[in-house]
Amino acid sequence: MVTAAHDLPVVVISGDTEVLEWASELGLAVIRQRDGGLDRAAELGRDAAIGSDATRVMIAHADLPFAKDLRPVFADPHQVTIVADGGRDGTNVIVLPLDRSFRFAYGPGSFRRHLDEAARLKWSVGVIDDPDLAIDIDDADDLARLRATRRP
Repeated sequence: MVTAAHDLPVVVISGDTEVLEWASELGLAVIRQRDGGLDRAAELGRDAAIGSDATRVMIAHADLPFAKDLRPVFADPHQVTIVADGGRDGTNVIVLPLDRSFRFAYGPGSFRRHLDEAARLKWSVGVIDDPDLAIDIDDADDLARLRATRRP
């Protein structure tokens, strides 16, 4: 695993060859995802972290156009930390301890499902409301809304 400039190991998970080549050129570790959606990608990332000396993992998706600094999300080592999308429906970023098996459940309503899963595992949860991390681009409507309200 390669350490990025911010001193946290980064692994890029994708099924897209161009994305993996780009990440490799940046010196980042890559994992080719051959099947499954976001749940499978998150599992692959968690498994890579378990295989290292990490005690926690952060899952952050590539559709966050205003993500600048994720370190504050990673700050509390004693809890699950979740950043929801703007409607508190989806999960844009999640930080988990690696000592128990968390079941990912991405898609509509994932924020509530991830809160419920953390409760099932008896983990304390912190929710971060970050206006920049709350913006994700899932479809053409999100992109149109972004263009109408914010400049890149």
